[in-house]
Amino acid sequence: MKQRTLSILVWSLVGTSLFAGGFRLEGSSPGEIASSGAITARISGAMALFLNPANMGNLDSVKGEVVFGGSALFQRGYYSNLGRTTWSSKATAEATPYGAVSYSLTDSLTLAAGYAQTYKHLFEWDSPDFIARYSGTGQEMTVNETVIGISYELGPKWAIGISARQASADFLYTINRVQPIYGSETFPQFFYDYTHQFEGDDEATGLGFGAYFTPKFGMKFGITYFSGMDFEFDGAHTLSLAEGETDQRILNHFNSFDYANQMATQWSIPDRWTLAASFRTTVRTRVEFDLSHESWGDVDRLEITSFDENGEPISFDLGSNWRDTFDFSSSAEFRQTKNLVWRAGLGYRLHVLDREELSPGYPIYDRFSASGGISFKFGKNVLELSYAYNQYRDSKTYNQEYEIDLSQPDLLSSNQQQGLFESQRHHIALGYRRRF
Repeated sequence: MKQRTLSILVWSLVGTSLFAGGFRLEGSSPGEIASSGAITARISGAMALFLNPANMGNLDSVKGEVVFGGSALFQRGYYSNLGRTTWSSKATAEATPYGAVSYSLTDSLTLAAGYAQTYKHLFEWDSPDFIARYSGTGQEMTVNETVIGISYELGPKWAIGISARQASADFLYTINRVQPIYGSETFPQFFYDYTHQFEGDDEATGLGFGAYFTPKFGMKFGITYFSGMDFEFDGAHTLSLAEGETDQRILNHFNSFDYANQMATQWSIPDRWTLAASFRTTVRTRVEFDLSHESWGDVDRLEITSFDENGEPISFDLGSNWRDTFDFSSSAEFRQTKNLVWRAGLGYRLHVLDREELSPGYPIYDRFSASGGISFKFGKNVLELSYAYNQYRDSKTYNQEYEIDLSQPDLLSSNQQQGLFESQRHHIALGYRRRF
């Protein structure tokens, strides 16, 4: 039974498209999120560690800054086959903290340290009768970074900064399979689903570099580079039943082939360049435009490696032949009063695979984002609130729907249907800043 289970697993993962719901976050603190990430040239203080470390010293003649708060993600995916049905996934929610502190040692030299979630990739279907549940039905990767950095002002118009990044990442991949239970006849009495789960974690290090230039009052330019990071996850490969399953026949049958083995997975975060320009259009308003490039073409292969019951390695290719992609974002800031600031942003990201070959994958969609936020200052304290809507836009799917077929060794066959997939994410952040 174990051998048959593993053969089904191999068939199901080789060539399987992976569902996705986006990856790099547009920011962790409210100012970044409200601007859809278009804040590279004008961000200042401690949270500049994560976007442009050269700007950590822009503290309005104060010595330092403390920042902390929370960021929450709410996400749901949608699938439609126009000739048949429409499905939606279970809504997911997750909240994470962030924080940073900066301190100026001299008028030119500033140090900072911070922690935030920087990447989030998520897709999961929970419906037991979803017609595409036998393809890639769940995947999650989360990256949290602890960063330290230093910035130095070269004069009234120039500054540079560098940061060291320690990234902690968690990986989870699940796929559903079908299993028959036979009675006295050779024809199955009924079927049930079980799940293969691969789970691991790893750490990696990287660098960040930034510079800004202010040729005249009201005009700022920024450039940043963040290196890629490679993860080699170690973890476990296990089988599981749906939560709450109580049918004793299923429990007895499943326990006869349940097993656990080691798993290893290779994932990469590509390096990223950003060019940014910020302009003060009036006394109270400012606009910014950011263009980012991510080197997905350097990611040669993403794969899972596990072991069969004899300890022999088996590998599953999760994607290859990717291409570089671009992000474009713009934002506006309006200072209603000395203490009250409004922000808004729009962003667009191109996909990393050819549109003619798209099926849900990691991360392959055109992404659209719209955001807004408010900042209120009282004394040396600032409260901030932001919201961002992200739509990972329609992706054509091919051969994602499977039906039970007893003539096939794996008991499944594609019904050759085509459909559309998208996911939507709501990002909310609340934060507090104090300068001293």
